[in-house]
Amino acid sequence: MRPGLEPGDEVLVHLGAYRWRSPRRGQVVLARHPWRSDVLLIKRIERVEAGGALFLRGDNPQSTASTDSRSFGAVPRSHLLGRVVARLPRASGEGLTPVQ
Repeated sequence: MRPGLEPGDEVLVHLGAYRWRSPRRGQVVLARHPWRSDVLLIKRIERVEAGGALFLRGDNPQSTASTDSRSFGAVPRSHLLGRVVARLPRASGEGLTPVQ
């Protein structure tokens, strides 16, 4: 899978997206790292586990280039901050594009 975001891209995050709705597989989210609360992650939900924990995975096809749930395990739902809904590419001049 090709990365959905490139270094330097800016994102628009809907912080209230999961207030009344459940996260779903395939959505790109902003979450706190489970071991380092000062680190924010932008990852895709690979699966929602029993109890609501999220298995997050990066889109980078080089598996060693992405720090995700394969290295730190499932992320508690309480660490979920919002859904990434759009990106603004750094240098392309494309404008705001939806994130899928």
